[in-house]
Amino acid sequence: MLVAVLLCLSAIVNTALITQLYKQNNKQSIQNQTENNHYIGYLIIKADENVNHPMAMDPTTGNLYIPELKLEMPALNENENLGSLVYSSYFISTENSELQIASTSDINLAASPVQNAMSDLNALMNGVPKLQACTRGIQIYFSNQSGQTLAYKKTLNDGRTLYFYTNSGCIDNNLLRFTEQINSY
Repeated sequence: MLVAVLLCLSAIVNTALITQLYKQNNKQSIQNQTENNHYIGYLIIKADENVNHPMAMDPTTGNLYIPELKLEMPALNENENLGSLVYSSYFISTENSELQIASTSDINLAASPVQNAMSDLNALMNGVPKLQACTRGIQIYFSNQSGQTLAYKKTLNDGRTLYFYTNSGCIDNNLLRFTEQINSY
């Protein structure tokens, strides 16, 4: 709980700094704008890195676990080109829980334009929505969500049903296929 509060505080501080730098940027020289853009990009990347957690891995089998939701997936293999998997979960109750699973490969690819656009604030900001979408990855709920396009649903071994949704800004079919293997333990 303390970690969640600290992450929220960090995000609020980062947002305030980014907003202030963005407002000042139009009033400064090109060199100062470039320095500010670099700092804005750095803050965006750092805030994004704090959203997800690495999955727990069994060292003998390589299986991946999300302990707070009692979910597991088989070990990744190199052919899937997913890098490693990260997740964030928001557990309110079984019916209202949300899980997001993302690929570090997708996140790093989406972060690249933000990192490389440090001299052009508009290009930097144009890269943020894709970075955010890739950071969310596959969104998984324990109940059907209206207003979203369902990719698929799966009934787990313990009887719970998961509903899988993709973000239109970052669809990774390899990740989607891999998440189909998720199950309860």
